[in-house]
Formats: sequence, structure tokens, C-alpha cells
Amino acid sequence: MDDKPRHLRPRTAKRKVIDATDNDSVVDSGTKRRRASVREPSSTAKKARKRRTSPQDKGAKNASPSFYRTPSTKRMTSHASMINQGTVVYATDMEAQIAAEARGVTRKNIPWDTFRSIYLSDFGAKPQQELAVNSVRKVGEEQLFWGRLRQLLSDEALCDLKLFYGGTKTLPDANKGKEVPSKPDFVLHVGEDSPTWADVDLLFEHTRSQEVVTKKFSQWLRGAWSVFHHQPFRRHLYGIMFIKPRAYVCYADHGCAVYSEPLYFATNIQHTQLLVDFLTWFIANPGYRGRDPTVEKEEDWTYIRHAGTTWAELPKGPLCYRPCLVGRNIRVALVKDQGAKFPEKRVVMKSTWEEKLPPESSPPSEVEVLEILLKANVRGLPQPCALESAIVRDDGNLEVETRSFPENCEVALSAPNTNLMAKMQASFVSSHTSKPLAPGANVGEPLVPRVKIQRQQFNEPLEVRRRLTRVLMSYCVPLKEAMRSRGPESLMRIIRDAMITYYEAYKLPEFGFIHGDISIENILVPVEGCVLTGGLTYKDRRGTLIDWNLCFNAHGASSSRTFRSGTPAFMAPALLQDEPISRRTLGHDMESFFTVIIWIATLDFTDEAAFRAKPLATVMLDNKKTPMDIVANKGYWFEHRGHFMKSVTNFFEHPYRDDVRFLTCLFKLREILYPSETSDLNTFLSSSFGKEDNKVTEDADPMKEALFRECMKEIDDYLHETKGRDEMQWIDSNTLARRTPESLVQEGKRVD
Repeated sequence: MDDKPRHLRPRTAKRKVIDATDNDSVVDSGTKRRRASVREPSSTAKKARKRRTSPQDKGAKNASPSFYRTPSTKRMTSHASMINQGTVVYATDMEAQIAAEARGVTRKNIPWDTFRSIYLSDFGAKPQQELAVNSVRKVGEEQLFWGRLRQLLSDEALCDLKLFYGGTKTLPDANKGKEVPSKPDFVLHVGEDSPTWADVDLLFEHTRSQEVVTKKFSQWLRGAWSVFHHQPFRRHLYGIMFIKPRAYVCYADHGCAVYSEPLYFATNIQHTQLLVDFLTWFIANPGYRGRDPTVEKEEDWTYIRHAGTTWAELPKGPLCYRPCLVGRNIRVALVKDQGAKFPEKRVVMKSTWEEKLPPESSPPSEVEVLEILLKANVRGLPQPCALESAIVRDDGNLEVETRSFPENCEVALSAPNTNLMAKMQASFVSSHTSKPLAPGANVGEPLVPRVKIQRQQFNEPLEVRRRLTRVLMSYCVPLKEAMRSRGPESLMRIIRDAMITYYEAYKLPEFGFIHGDISIENILVPVEGCVLTGGLTYKDRRGTLIDWNLCFNAHGASSSRTFRSGTPAFMAPALLQDEPISRRTLGHDMESFFTVIIWIATLDFTDEAAFRAKPLATVMLDNKKTPMDIVANKGYWFEHRGHFMKSVTNFFEHPYRDDVRFLTCLFKLREILYPSETSDLNTFLSSSFGKEDNKVTEDADPMKEALFRECMKEIDDYLHETKGRDEMQWIDSNTLARRTPESLVQEGKRVD
């Protein structure tokens, strides 16, 4: 050790470290403090003296009260931003999003034999050369954790991996406690000495205090979220939590997040051997650490082996990316066929972890839905390529799936007593699919979904199995991008043609489908060179639809998913209310088409701030607005002509606000979808006491086909065309006899 006084010793150079709050994943370590090492022990008292002061010092005087400002001016969200409202809490920080994604699909204290059989089954026979058992036991001793861990996991022992220390950032919060660390304590990584999240293969968490395990697990999940965010093709991730005097092995994929029973590795030789076995297996088997073996990264290019060829994801190819720790994890990108097996020039690859539904589920998964639509010759969809290979399989021809759930194990992330964190979409999005609040906005930073759920629902265990799918299809332009240089007539033609495709998918198959998630993001615009199903081109269909993962059966009455699914900003108000509904109808999706028209007409492509200040965006993009807020505002805007003009059409951009015929068409659509309430006493009494008559009238058109047809006519009239009505008539004439709940009842009566 250097004999010079401490303040005269040369400072060590700052290293690059991982930071969850930084977009580039690497920042200076100015906010870090080194741990005690073998050469330089540091007492608790010395650490306490080095702690930073609270945000009230002059360096943070201009900071927002909901943030802490660190010495490097990096900002961390404080937990004070949560708003507790009885049994419901709203939160927008990362912890809330993680808790929302992992609700019900976490498990804790899994017996080791069960954990090994489910989550370590890929690892084969243990290599002859293993880590020293005594060295592992010493890691669990009271002092010098970092130094002993570094001795255990030396460069020679780690082969292609490296051990990196991220440090711990602590700041006093309102309760004089610790903020959640912004970086993992330790990681095993590949690549250079200064790793980014894209290099991480194993996450460690460590504490000497007797912390609640679930709290540390939540911190581990925060690091895991960042790893999955920066490694979009990762299939699963391992980790270890060292919590004095125990160790827990962690696992997360896109279907579950779990940790094992405690291993008392410092005192129990059997537990020590189990930990040694895991680390030895992990180090010796690079192919089973969780990275996708079909994906290779070379500089700015990503190469994916799929459907018998290699696809190159273009450097600026990603069109949509919604990272998700435990969820669907959608990535859509432009790809190029390196093997020239497919003739299409511009192809899109949509990679998702779709929920695996049972064979008898109704409706089936998106891949099966597309197969049914193609078999029925539904025209105008982006032409899929190699759909038979869309469900990814491993070398053994088995579907690539998330792991199963252990029996009789408790949920790991339970609802806290004071600050409940859960997601709003639980009641409104199919099963456990995670969708942003308003993805169609595509403006500014990605929105953290608002969260809302009852506390008693949080602890319910769920078992969600997912499988990896890669759907290839011909490229079409997103609606928002296509409308940058177009006007109202082009918009209505795109919507009209998308409605035709929608109606074909509803009518032509024997068991057709209702899309169920009409939004600005799921309507595309075919361009020259685009290949559509049925031999159509962009001249035949100006608009089309994608993303059928939330669709419903054509009769709308039976489904394996909740009726209240979709993108909340575009959903019909009736679907956002707590009142029961009997089925999904064409009318619900027609209301979504109507909202898409309004959204495009309101968008300001040159001034994001101006768009966000408009009433529509203010309500739909506010993280703390509830579904009932959306219902109340849509009712206020749409059901009254004056309010519709004052709060909606007056905020249209000039190409739309100046088109009288467009405004007239929009007002007529509004009157069809949201007819005005009458104040006539007889009507009131009839609606109150004449329920039987109303029921007969309502059942005459249970799917609201007449309403859909009437809206199509208004759009045709605006365009001075009859294409929409002509196409619907052709579709009706080619419709197969379909079995619906009503027809089955009639057949039963005839049999009797």
C-alpha cells in the first residue's frame, strides 16, 4: 500500500460504467464510489462521510422537485412522484413499469431441484474443470466481498467472460433511505473492459444488510429490463443475488421471472457445490447463456437466420421497437434477404413473443389467423413470406418457448402496502400483452404506460407461456409517415380501403375475425413495389391492416380474451367503461377508425409541443388519466355538435380544417356513431320500461353491420366514388355460411 497520505495519492482514472438512465448505456463514473478492496479497506464511517448531500444544495436548486440531481447532473426519478389514491396508485417510473410487466408471472423460493430441471435444463454434463469450492465459500464471508469475488472469477476462470464492478449509487430520499441503484452491482460480460448493456450476460446484486429479498429482486429486474432493452433478440437472462449470508439464482425470460430457494453457500457445503455447479455450467456453455443463436451482430448490421436463409436487418431498418422484460417484446424492422431466396425487394420482419394459446382457443394466435385469412383469399393484406416458418423452432424442431412455471410457489412481486404498482392495461388489453398508452402518437420520447389496478388483483398468480414468432411480410408505409405530405382526401381513401380489407377478413373466412385493435399504428399504406394478398397492388388498395394478435371471432361473442382489448386512446368509450358488454362488434372498431381520422387531422408534423397542447393529445397522452377520463372526454367531444367543433375540429391542421366537405363527412360520421340523446319524455319512458322491445330491435343487427355500411357510404360520398359499397356487396355475395351462436340456437330448435 502507498505510504503517502491519502490526500496526496494520485487519483485512479475514471472508468466507463453501465447506467440505466443513459441512452448510450455508458457514462463516466463520477457518481460512483469504489467499494472496499483487498488493498484499501474502507470503514462504514468513511463511507458515511462521503455520502452526497440531499437535493437541496445549490447544485440542485433548479431541479424539478420530483427528481434528485447527482453530481454529474444525471437525473433519477424519485418515488415521490407516485400518487396514492386509496387502493389504486399511479406511477410512471421504471419500477412501476417492471412491476406492471411482471404482475403475476414471478415466482420465489423455487426448490433447487425444480429450479434446475426447469430453468437450467439446457446445461449438459458438468465440465471436469470447475471453480474452487473453498473460494466460493470465502465469497460469503463478512468482509472483502468484491476482492474475493474477483479472485474466484479471475480472467483465467472466466474464459470469454469478464467481471465488471458497477458500484452503488446512494442518495437520501424523503424517508432517509436508499434510492434504487442506477447500475447493477456486478456483471459478467463479453467484449471490452468497459461494457455496455449490450455486452452483459449475467447480473449480480449484492448487499451486506438483511434486505427483503423481493426488494433486491426488484432491483435485479431493473437491470434485467435494461439488458433486454439493449439486447432485443435475447431469449433469457440469468443472475445471482448475494444477500448476507445467502445466494439466490435468478432467471427471467419473456414469460416469467423467478429466483431459487436460498443457498447458504458459506456454511452449507452442499449449497456451495450447487452454486459452483451453476457458475461452472454458465461459464463453460456460451451457447446457453440466453442470446439467440440464430442472430449475429457485425458492426451496424444484424444477421438473422430464418426460413432457410439469412436476413440482414438494415442499419436504419427498425420501424417499431417496444422492449418488454416479461411480455410480447415487439420488434419490426426492414430486412434484406442475403440468400436471394425471396424475390420481394422490401421485406419487413416482425419478431414477437406471442402468448401461446391452447389449440382449442378462440380465436387462435396471430400466425394461425394469417393462415386462415390467406386460405380464404382475403385480399389486400401485406403478402406474408414463408408463413409456415413463422413459429421459430430450435435444432430439435421444437418451438422456442418461454419456460414453464413451478408448482406451489408464491408470486415474488406482491402488491406493496403503500405504493401499489400495476398497469392500466390489465383490464383492457388481451391477456397479458403489453401495449403503450398511445403508440400512434410517435412523437417525442417513448411513453411509459400509465398504471392502474386494484391491490387485491396484484397477487394473483398467472401462468403465461410465450413462443417466438417471426412473420415476414411485404413492406408498407406507416400511416403517420405517409400522411406527412398528403391531405384529407388521401386520408379518407386510405381509411376506406383499410375498411374494405377489414370487412373481407370479417366476412370471407368460414370463421372470420374482427380486428379488435384499429389504431394509427396498425393501418399501413401500400406503396409501389408492395405485394398484397389476392394479387392486388397499391393502386387497388390504398390502405391495409396489420397486427391481428388482438382479433376476435366474427360473431364477437366468444373469445379467449377480454372484450376490453385494444389501444386505449383509440378504443370505443363503451369498451373502457366498467359496464358489461355482450360482444365485440364492427361498431366498436368503426369508432376506432373514426378516432384515427381525427388523430391524423390533429397531428402537427412540424411542432410536437403544439400537438401535445391540443385537447385530444392532452387527454390521450397524459400518463395519469384514467380510462374513465377518456370516456368522459370522448363523450363530451363526440356526442355534442358544439363541443365536437370547439374541442376537436377547431384544432385540426389547415389542410383538414379548410376542407368543408371533409368536415361535413366527419360530422355525419359522428352522428352515425354517436347519435344525440333526446329529451322527449316518451322516449325516456320507453327506454326505461320497454326493454323487451329494445332487445328485439338491438338483436336485429347484433354486429352493427348496418352501421358499418352506413359509414362506408358517407366516406364514398365524400370521395365521389362507390368503391366501398361495391366491394362490400361483392364480399357479401361471396360469403360462406357461417355458424354463429344465434344460428346454432336456430339449428337446435329445428332439430327439436
